[in-house]
Amino acid sequence: MKRALWFLAIAIFLMSGFAGGEEVKPKTSEKDANNDGKPDSFKTFLKGRNLILREEDTNFDGKIDKRRLTQWDPDKKLQIFMNNRMQSTPNPGYVTLWREEDTDFDGKMDFRKERGKK
Repeated sequence: MKRALWFLAIAIFLMSGFAGGEEVKPKTSEKDANNDGKPDSFKTFLKGRNLILREEDTNFDGKIDKRRLTQWDPDKKLQIFMNNRMQSTPNPGYVTLWREEDTDFDGKMDFRKERGKK
């Protein structure tokens, strides 16, 4: 009897989709910054709100000029100077993992910077 219940529990788990059977489509958000009817700013939520790809068309030509990948960091700290010494205070928020830009607006990304690399 225990064995039958165990197999039933596994079958329900596999059919529920929690085992990775179905691929989840990322959610996207668009914004029109200059009210011309075309979206200029895009957000793609890759892992809920924990990992976000942000893309922007800064010169409004219809091509992406800036792109960055940000990740939520609950342990992020802010360095402040207090009582004649440097201290850190908790400041949870998004950190940029990498960013790239098209500086001459030719449609190709010219600049790329990754977190931790100079």
